[in-house]
Formats: sequence, C-alpha cells, structure tokens
Amino acid sequence: MPRLPGAPCPIAGEQQSLPPKGRSTGLCCGASGPEVADLQFRLRWLDLYGGRLNGTYNQRLTDSVLAYQQSRGITSDLPGQYGPATRAALQREVPDIVSD
Repeated sequence: MPRLPGAPCPIAGEQQSLPPKGRSTGLCCGASGPEVADLQFRLRWLDLYGGRLNGTYNQRLTDSVLAYQQSRGITSDLPGQYGPATRAALQREVPDIVSD
C-alpha cells in the first residue's frame, strides 16, 4: 500500500495514532527537503543514522529518529517523527552546519 507524502512510516509492531487536534506532528516519513537533510546530518553526527544525506525522510530515518527519542527519553512527540521536542533536543545537542 503506498504512503502519502508526509504520512508516518509504520514502526514494526506499533500502532500509529493520530496526534491530538491542533498539534503539529513535525517532519515524518514521506517529507523531503533541506530540513530533512539537516535532520539526517545531525543524526549522523551522533552515529545514529548511516543512510544517505539526500533530504528524504524514509523508513531508515524514521528508525533513527525513534532510536534518538528512546535514548533521550523523548515521549511528547509521536514515535519516529521529528516533532518540536525532538527537534529542540537535537538542535541543542548537535551544532548547526556552518558554511563559508
């Protein structure tokens, strides 16, 4: 069954629930672009992501985000989704990309 862009990737053995109305889910499976590439870079910096830095949010990235959330005790975002709490923690932990 094809997934819609931005739809959550299923996590093995776990039911995905919809977020409460009005709550942003952040980035999730199917998303793409520079924000996703930044997420991939930050997780790679921590040795949690070994995939390509291509700006595509796929199952491998979902699993990496979930591993980060579990290792840091982040429970306020949906599992495997780059929501506000996960984003804030990761941005505090990994420096911004600096280009000259």
